[in-house]
Formats: sequence, structure tokens, C-alpha cells
Amino acid sequence: MDESMNIQAIIESGDLELYVLGALPDAEVRKIASLAATHPDLRQEIEAIEKALMSYAEAQAPNGPSDQVLTGALAQIEEEEKAAPGSSEGLVVPMNQRGSAAGRFQPIWAWAAAVALLIVSGISNFLLYGDLNESQSQLLALQQENLEIAQNLNQASFQLGEVKEKMAFLERPGIKRIELGGVPGHEDDNVVVYWQPTEAKVLLTAAKLPEAPTGFQYQLWAIVDGQPVDAGLLEGLDNWQKMKAISGEAAAFAITLEPAGGSVGPTLDQMVVIGYVG
Repeated sequence: MDESMNIQAIIESGDLELYVLGALPDAEVRKIASLAATHPDLRQEIEAIEKALMSYAEAQAPNGPSDQVLTGALAQIEEEEKAAPGSSEGLVVPMNQRGSAAGRFQPIWAWAAAVALLIVSGISNFLLYGDLNESQSQLLALQQENLEIAQNLNQASFQLGEVKEKMAFLERPGIKRIELGGVPGHEDDNVVVYWQPTEAKVLLTAAKLPEAPTGFQYQLWAIVDGQPVDAGLLEGLDNWQKMKAISGEAAAFAITLEPAGGSVGPTLDQMVVIGYVG
């Protein structure tokens, strides 16, 4: 094989990167070092790889480890190489053929140490970044949980205030409790209405009624002086509801099923419950 083709094959093989990092066997290191001494193309490729690695290290770690740390790491690696059985000074091959080899290029293991320190630094930064993201996520989750607790407390406080208000209303003197029972065909329906005549306040609760059909609502009426008076629409069946004020002499209360939005007068054939004031 033509020697120039052999040199090109070495360049394209990826062995030069391993050579710069000191990751090749001794025999391969000596071979490439020997060829680099006589082939400028090969030597230039090695120098380009060294510069690229250094540029990458500087770009990724501009505030990298101190000289003291690097010197200590390199000294430790050198001691381990000297102590290793069969170690060879041939592993440290100068790359520059344009002048004194000593002092123009760092040994290969120095490059390896620098890259290793860069990798360790990168991993540490990655883990630190991951821990920071996890802490931020935990903080956001805690803030959301605290917000939900605060909302629940506000809701509980509001509900407690409503209960106290209702209890105070029920304890007022002259309060009347009217039970509204189901008319024929609605025997299982019933509602309880509390009425305080002197203050004309009405409170409806314990509504045991089927859900109103789509497009319809239940409407409460008071029979005052023989005439039906609108006491308001039921907005639901689960909660206590404040209804419209009813003054005068109410003789009874009744509920009818009306079109959504209510009616000006009750639809008598749609009456579901009625109760008389005792």
C-alpha cells in the first residue's frame, strides 16, 4: 500500500483522537509518533486535534479548575504511570518537530487529565442543574398545595359563617317552621320552609324533590290574603336558600314547577308540595 494512503487511512480511522488522549496501546502510540516525525500531514492533523480539544475545554469550562488542582491531578497520574508495571516513557511523545520538543507540547496524559477534569466538571454541573430543577418543581408543588389549603380554609370559613347565620336566624323569636308535603302524585316530595313574619325573612331547606326537567325550575309561593305571592326560584336542591321576603298574613307556602326563569302566577296543575302555616 502506498505510504500516503496509509497516512490518510490513519487520519480517517479515529486513532489520532485516541492517540492525543493517550488511549491507544503502547505499540500504536510509538507507531503514530514515528510516522508523525516524518510526515507533516499527520503531524498537522494531530496538532489540529489538540487545538480543537483545548478550544472545546476552554469554551465549556472558561472558569475551569485552578492550576493547583490541575497540577495535582497530573502529578498523581504521572506517579501512577511510573509505578505501573511495564510502563514506558514512550507513551509521552512530543508532537512538535519544529523546535525543542520539551516545553512546546504537553504530554498526552496531561491532555487526558484535562479532558477528564472537564467531563467531571460537566457531570457535576449537570447534576447540580437537575437538583435545582427538582427543587424548583418541589417548591412550585408546595406553593400550589398551600394555595389549595388556603382556598379550602376560606371555603370552610365561608360555610361556617353561613351556618352561624342560619342558626342565628332559626333562634329568633317568632320563627315559624312549615313542612311542605307532596300533593297527589308527588307523595315522596317534601320541603321545609322557615319564616320570620316580623322580619319577613324566608329560608328554605331540606328540599326533597326530583331534579327539574330541562327548561323548568321550581318556584316557591306564599299564599297571602288568599293570593299567591312569588317567594323566589329554587336554585338547587342541596343547600339552604334565602328566598324573597314575605310579609303580611301568609296562610300557606307551595312549590310549583314553572318554565325556567319563573312565572308571574303559579301553574296550579304543576304544584308538587304545599304546607300550611300553623
